[in-house]
Amino acid sequence: MSTSTANALRIVGEAAQSTDAQDVKIPRLKDRLTEELVIALVGPVGSGCSTTYEILLSELESQYSYSVHYYKLSDYISESAKLIEADMGQNLSAAERVDRMQTVGDELRKICGSSYLAAKAVEKIAEHRDTEGFGKATDGSAVPKKLRQVHIIDSIKHPEELKLLRATYGDIFWLIGVFAPQSVREQRLTIQQSLDKESLGAIMQRDYREEDDHGQKVRDVFFQADFFVRNDQENKIQLEKSINRFLDIIFGNPVHTPTRDESSMYAAYAEAAKSACLSRQVGAAVVSPDGELIGVGRNDVPQYRGGLYTEDAGDGDHRCHAWQDKRCHNDKRKDVLYRQIFARLRKDGLLVDHAKYEDVTKALKSTDAKQLIEYSRAV
Repeated sequence: MSTSTANALRIVGEAAQSTDAQDVKIPRLKDRLTEELVIALVGPVGSGCSTTYEILLSELESQYSYSVHYYKLSDYISESAKLIEADMGQNLSAAERVDRMQTVGDELRKICGSSYLAAKAVEKIAEHRDTEGFGKATDGSAVPKKLRQVHIIDSIKHPEELKLLRATYGDIFWLIGVFAPQSVREQRLTIQQSLDKESLGAIMQRDYREEDDHGQKVRDVFFQADFFVRNDQENKIQLEKSINRFLDIIFGNPVHTPTRDESSMYAAYAEAAKSACLSRQVGAAVVSPDGELIGVGRNDVPQYRGGLYTEDAGDGDHRCHAWQDKRCHNDKRKDVLYRQIFARLRKDGLLVDHAKYEDVTKALKSTDAKQLIEYSRAV
């Protein structure tokens, strides 16, 4: 936290403790409120995060008189490559350039922390605040100005980046998920970056979710978005409509109620929250064409005599989190399989002498074997 920010927080605290406004020789709390916003974008490669930014920029400047600052996280990969002595390369093909960017980004997260790239954006935003965002109180201390500015971050790839941004900016932070079907994204990347089909598949799969802890995990970030937009049309009309609705909602302009899809997904999400499955929590909602909720369901361990366990089961709760050694039964069974595979490969002489169980298991987990759910107790 910068010194100016710390001083501002201290002054607000002093004002809150005072019982007489005349005793406080600084502006009132309501005079310190900022209209600042931080918006981050997340979406699979080719979904159109940059296009979404361009529409946000246009609308925020023209309709809301906001100044907009843009932070592209991939730029920080190139800027920071020297920290890890990585070579970004020259005269690379489009596929090689994307692959190099992904590799260096992964290495930066591994060495500097999984939230490193988002932290760079936070640093740049702090610089804007220190130079533009503070005035002086009557006692000479720095106080935040009521700036109408938006910081747009394009685009985050890892859950730790999202965690840092939400912890830093709290209620002024919004995450927009940008979606387009795979076929549309493939077509865009083929045209825009001249990528061949084989390179496309590898890049898109790596972007969506890498097994390495420090790799790109768009899938693990995307579902946590506050708002979702679909960008699969050849023109921007529908995307502009969705973004304008989002801005209306956060600025409290015309009244907007949830769409049928939003209400239905909310019901499914709420049902998923009741699941205690240690592998994944899944909720479903069945609705009529008119949006009437017919029923909900979730995955979980079935209860003796029927139904599903709930928190009210108390000592009678036999879901995995409270049963035996409190481990996911599916993961336990897969661990047994990994060990059996390792032992058999070693016995048959199919492994090099220095092969380690941990390395073999990591390789196996990079295959679809990791996605097996056949051994789960949940139904």
